[in-house]
Amino acid sequence: MEKDNKGYIYIMSNPEFDSKVKIGKSSKIPHIRAEQLTKQTATIGEFIVEWYMEVPDYDIAETIAHYKLKEFNFQKEYFKITILEASKILENTFCEFFKIEQPIIFKGEKITEHNQTFKLKEDLLHKHSNTDNKEKIFVTIQENLFNELLEYFVNNIQEKGQSDIEKIKCLESAIRGSESVLKDMREKNNLEKIEQIEKKIRGAELAIKLLKSRNK
Repeated sequence: MEKDNKGYIYIMSNPEFDSKVKIGKSSKIPHIRAEQLTKQTATIGEFIVEWYMEVPDYDIAETIAHYKLKEFNFQKEYFKITILEASKILENTFCEFFKIEQPIIFKGEKITEHNQTFKLKEDLLHKHSNTDNKEKIFVTIQENLFNELLEYFVNNIQEKGQSDIEKIKCLESAIRGSESVLKDMREKNNLEKIEQIEKKIRGAELAIKLLKSRNK
């Protein structure tokens, strides 16, 4: 049985972080995670949940979020972007990728558009009245984002013309090879190489998950 990865992607603020927000994932309601972070980092201010969205797979969603906001990245999970702008980008992206028509979203006081109800169909398809056209556009949007993310995860592995099954086998082989190298780097305590290899393995694992999700 596959692990249930349903969870949340959140945006948090902290008075100690000037014009920066923390964007991460949680399997629990993000307010619980905010309390944990505040207790773990007692030397800084309180973490405040400004926004969150429920997603079918929070591992994939977090990677998508960090990819879409990479130009705003300050350090690891911290981004220099407004809460409203980040929330709009993430809502749009998750609804496109996961095909969510009625998203479950929490918006805090700092998001000023209280009456905004996000509807992907209205934002992207308001010019198209034909139902068939709408479905085609949704498929195109999802497929383009899928391919963009797959290339981002494993741009040195993906080859044109491969079937999804062949790509999965190639990725699994790459993971096995990387794990062998990782063991050697751990014995040598090469921290920089360890981080690079772990990132590559994680990207390959997520790409496999994406490919399998497309073929369900």
